Amino acid sequence: MHSNNYIFAIGINDYSSHLWKNLNNAVLDAETLTKILKNRYSFEVYPHNLYNTNATKSEIFNSLNSLNQVVTEEDSVIIFFAGHGNMDPVTKKGFWIPTDGTLDRSTWIENSSIKNFISDCPAKHVLLIIDSCFSGTFLTTTRNGNLERTYLDLNSKKSRWVISSGGEEKVSDGLPNEHSPFGKKIFDFLNKNDNENSSLSELFNYIQLLISSKNNQKPLCNYIDGVGHNDGELVFTISNGIKSKVKKTIGIPNSEILKQEFLANISSDNRLASGKEILIVKSIVDDYDFMIIENFRFNDQNEKKIKFIDNKGILDLNDLENSWDVIRRFATVDGMINYIQKYPEFSGEKTVFLGAHPDIDYVEEQLYSIYYSQYLTQLLNSNTKQMQCLHCGDKITDNDNYLIEFDDYGYSTAVGNVHNNCLRPIDRILGKSIYKDIAQDHYLKNFDFDKWIQLLQDGQGQLAFLKKPKNFYDINIISWNPANHLNNGSYCIKILFDNGDTNYVMVGKQIQRFTEKEIDSWVQKFTDALTSKPCKIIQSGVNGYIDTIKNIIEEDQTISYVLSYEKVRYSKLLEKTETTIINDYTPLCYFTNSDDELLEIDNMVPFIADPQSVEDYIKNWQSIEEIDENYKIKIVESDLELGNLISVYYKQNICY
Repeated sequence: MHSNNYIFAIGINDYSSHLWKNLNNAVLDAETLTKILKNRYSFEVYPHNLYNTNATKSEIFNSLNSLNQVVTEEDSVIIFFAGHGNMDPVTKKGFWIPTDGTLDRSTWIENSSIKNFISDCPAKHVLLIIDSCFSGTFLTTTRNGNLERTYLDLNSKKSRWVISSGGEEKVSDGLPNEHSPFGKKIFDFLNKNDNENSSLSELFNYIQLLISSKNNQKPLCNYIDGVGHNDGELVFTISNGIKSKVKKTIGIPNSEILKQEFLANISSDNRLASGKEILIVKSIVDDYDFMIIENFRFNDQNEKKIKFIDNKGILDLNDLENSWDVIRRFATVDGMINYIQKYPEFSGEKTVFLGAHPDIDYVEEQLYSIYYSQYLTQLLNSNTKQMQCLHCGDKITDNDNYLIEFDDYGYSTAVGNVHNNCLRPIDRILGKSIYKDIAQDHYLKNFDFDKWIQLLQDGQGQLAFLKKPKNFYDINIISWNPANHLNNGSYCIKILFDNGDTNYVMVGKQIQRFTEKEIDSWVQKFTDALTSKPCKIIQSGVNGYIDTIKNIIEEDQTISYVLSYEKVRYSKLLEKTETTIINDYTPLCYFTNSDDELLEIDNMVPFIADPQSVEDYIKNWQSIEEIDENYKIKIVESDLELGNLISVYYKQNICY
């Protein structure tokens, strides 16, 4: 089936409102990109590019809709926008500013509107290139590193990508008539490329490296989530000036001139070692227990010589029995030396060293080693949770960890950190990630602080008030209602206070609802409890019986007593919508031992609401019984999860 390539470019230098400063190069960049794509890559303009006063909000939408009517499922589409962008500081939503944009946000174009167009677009490939401030607000997912793939494979699968000139910040427009830094590197790549095909990843990796090394600006790239992306990439095919026809890519330019420029900008100081294998294995030589083997990692076809499966190093996949039992694996000799200094049993007379040819000292400077090192760097940079263990998934909060490459045969490669006790024999140790000035004996071992803070903002509706009072003379009990999420009925109970305030009986953050059969009996139960003098602290809203409230009230606070409870018809309009609480009880923390079994203290499973106090808890529990020093602190993330845990404990007859 015949396919077409379309470019639709928008460039806005001139804005009708004085609120937006006129730009220097938006139109020039849009025109230049269009010219290159038409002359070298067989693109055609459709419906027509929009510049300056023609690039109104309505015209942009009309053109996008027209484009959708023309493209087919085999076509490729590039949409380029150069102009002002903006971001809502609260919601983080991003916008394009058309030429007629004013202070009124309704005159802007929200990212979600562009995403809706892309979702409806039938084309096989859609690439959105945005050169504006706050353009990174369009990205919602995390980009993976590039695997080696053929251009044919990339082109065969549907793709939806966005390349932005920066993140959630302002970016440079450049000097007049000299292009923006972002645009200039795009044009350099497309003009200089002389390999028959090049991938979107090659384009992005080139512009990101060269811009980041010379400007305080970091372009971003990712697939667009939720609009039909299926692991493909738009492939640029040149129609003239072809000098090479390399068929595979790892996301680094195959064009020789671009390749040399790319490699010249890679700093050797931060390069991850990629060309060697240093292995400690069980000896296959008599009279020795261990062998230390130094080996070239890649053969002449740039394929890995040794495949790693189930803690074995295999030279021939057709002869799995002829393999090495791997004890530890390293990327560098220095890493191996540091390790055996810590574990001297590998350095004695029972260990034999089998070195490689002296040329291995220069292997890291070989072209493919540099390529692969850049690939590992991409994988590491795309890992947004670098201090989360690749294996167990728990947070790493101490320096007892390793930076590793995971490349088990048959699985996707990954780069990240792992706990020392999670390290597997065939994990390729690249180095260590170090926290500066961290106490090595701290009690919050591998605790996920980021997750806790995030969850705490929306949780602990029932528990938060307990932390505020200075002293409690009684232990306050927070009851757990397993049917908390089942709140039905047409009635509720209204509370009248002696200061004129009213409230309702609540379950968590919601008004407790009752059925017609149960409402009268519940009103009577609350009425009978008036003898215990239920009341509230007016200033804080804390409720309770007077015997508890009088012990926590502060000098400048006053008490209001409950006068009565009344049966009323429920209406959702009675609910207070300003609450931000999502979970009434959680987040909470519980503990497991090193085998991930529940940590029990005298037949009790403790939950704690304040991890900052964990040191006090641990010391207290150690006075009762010995605590596994490799305990783990787990976070209960939702009330539903808490209910499931408590149900398990209840069946096991364990207190909590």
